[in-house]
Amino acid sequence: MPRCSKSYRHCVAKNKKLCPYHRSPGEIKIARMLNANKLKYRIEQSLPYLEGDKAPLRFDFAVVNKDGQIRWVIEYDGHFHYEGHAAQQTKEQFEKQARYDRRKDAFCQRTGLPLIRIPYWLEHQLTIDMLIPSTSDYVINV
Repeated sequence: MPRCSKSYRHCVAKNKKLCPYHRSPGEIKIARMLNANKLKYRIEQSLPYLEGDKAPLRFDFAVVNKDGQIRWVIEYDGHFHYEGHAAQQTKEQFEKQARYDRRKDAFCQRTGLPLIRIPYWLEHQLTIDMLIPSTSDYVINV
């Protein structure tokens, strides 16, 4: 995968969003934990029938079994998911993000796909138990 030549902070500050080659510090930590626990996953996973306004919506992580079938999905909700921390986005951008989050929640509820949402303020307390549906307090649709 190509890499962006800019730093994470520069990319976010300049573009007001991540370029496709950057992961947030929280997403990097989640990936490291999944790797350390030998869990297979895909990043930026889209699924049929889950659409945004112009393109498919994607989950940050889709944990898969040995056959590549999705077992559960993980969303790391950074600052942009919370209105009180949306200084770098317009009200319309925040509302769009919230609408997309609700679509993902409803999709997972409807299909029975476990969804774990990790808020950014838990980045430093993150444990592998928080990322597994059977042990997580952050499963949206049980």
